[in-house]
Amino acid sequence: MPSSPRSPGEITEPLRPCRNLGSRQLLAYLAGKESCPGVPATIVVAPTHRCNLSCRMCLRSVRTFAKPDLSPDLLWTILDQGQGLIRHVILDGPGEPLLHPDLFELIRGIRERRLGVSLSTNATILGSEATEQFLESGLDSIIFPIDGATSEVYEHYRRGARYDEVAGNVRAFLRRKRERGNRIFVTLQMIRLPRNRHQVGTFLQQWRLPGVDAIRIKEDVVCLDGVCLPERARRPPRLNRCPHPWLGPMFVDVDGSVYPCPYSLWKI
Repeated sequence: MPSSPRSPGEITEPLRPCRNLGSRQLLAYLAGKESCPGVPATIVVAPTHRCNLSCRMCLRSVRTFAKPDLSPDLLWTILDQGQGLIRHVILDGPGEPLLHPDLFELIRGIRERRLGVSLSTNATILGSEATEQFLESGLDSIIFPIDGATSEVYEHYRRGARYDEVAGNVRAFLRRKRERGNRIFVTLQMIRLPRNRHQVGTFLQQWRLPGVDAIRIKEDVVCLDGVCLPERARRPPRLNRCPHPWLGPMFVDVDGSVYPCPYSLWKI
């Protein structure tokens, strides 16, 4: 795939489905090829650059993201051009998805195209209305990142959020999920950091609740100086090629710019 961003408008002919695409992509990666057949079946699309928090471990702490929100028409263009190849859309990026004014229109439009759709939200503004819309939209899965098991630790990292409010919003979401018999896949996630590493066990116990389908302890992939675990900052150099450009997911920014993978956010 090209290393420079590409606008969907630059594609001059429709992408064509090809058989055994996953196997062909894997073989291309193992062979060390510089081009990839087709596009990954999963794409990450940023709905917005706006966020209501200032998290210490977020890339926003060292970079500025200020592009306009993703327009629904642009998303439909992207999905139409990837018809037959794209199977799942993750609405994620440097901003908080719930700040997009047409978020639920985006979700419903993706589902109308018979594609899977997932997202992650910090749950700070997850009120009862947003909860009902999520449960009615056809969303397949949702991630709630709660990076601590106590107010002190959580609020140290998630600056601008209140632990009790966020935990209450998530518990209310889980309750409505059960009441409605909804099958949305819910993941509770904690990024392992210096001040919360000793809380992993407590976090696991806290969120073993009905309606929670997975609890994920995630390693810090941003690794900002002075924020990440020392052992993460001292990671040895990669010995093999990064597989993301071949195996996906690729990243599409709010303006339609296309990058080989979400880690391209470091350079946007």
